[in-house]
Amino acid sequence: MRDVEASVPPSVTYELTQLGQPFAGQVAALVEWSRDSKHQIELAQESFDARQGA
Repeated sequence: MRDVEASVPPSVTYELTQLGQPFAGQVAALVEWSRDSKHQIELAQESFDARQGA
């Protein structure tokens, strides 16, 4: 949902639709996993880069 407010400067407020609400939970879970796994992800990237000769 997009709501434009008549102000100076113009202001726009966005809100998820009912369809998007369940998806937001899935994205939040992915963000949490990536934060919790940050160190392991970085180690895996470094290991991959080393094997590729980067």
